This record gives sequence, structure tokens and C-alpha cells, in this order.
Amino acid sequence: MANARDKSKDKVVTKKPKKPEIPGTKVKKEKAAKQKTTSSRAAADKQRAKKRDKVTGSKTTPEERHRMIAVAAYYRAHQRGFQCRCCEQDWFEAAAEIDGMLS
Repeated sequence: MANARDKSKDKVVTKKPKKPEIPGTKVKKEKAAKQKTTSSRAAADKQRAKKRDKVTGSKTTPEERHRMIAVAAYYRAHQRGFQCRCCEQDWFEAAAEIDGMLS
């Protein structure tokens, strides 16, 4: 039995050494892939915006303008503390402000 043990000790096990992984490379690869998809999405959005501008003649759609006015009117009322119930005045002032910015 001693011979069997000696033979097993003499065996040289050859394993392929693992390539050393550089810290952070996996994260960098994931970020690069994410940026690639993000940049392709951004390019597609930009092309859609150009087509929309050619068709409508403006950079914002009526729905976007309406949403921007609604948000601005809300913040005007919020600054007042929602006290005096003059929501129409807030809307008209916000519309004038947004139209001035879009022009």
C-alpha cells in the first residue's frame, strides 16, 4: 500500500492557469455596452426630433408645450402656498413665460 500512496503523490496535476482578471474590467465592459445602447437610443431620438421639426416647424409639440405650462403654473401656485385660488392667472403667466422661452 505504501507504493500506491507514493505513486499518487508523484503525479503531477497540470491545470490551465486562469488568466488574471484586471480589477474593474468587467464593470468597464458593462458600462461600454450600456453607453453603446444609450448612444444609439439618443441618435434615434435625435433623428425623430429632426423629422418632427421638419413636419411641425417647431421644436416642441403642442402636448409638450401644454405640459410645460402646467408644470410652471403648478410651481407658481406652490410658491404662493396654494392660497388665493387664482389658477387662471397662474396659467396665463406661465403660458407667457413658456412662450417667451420657446421663441
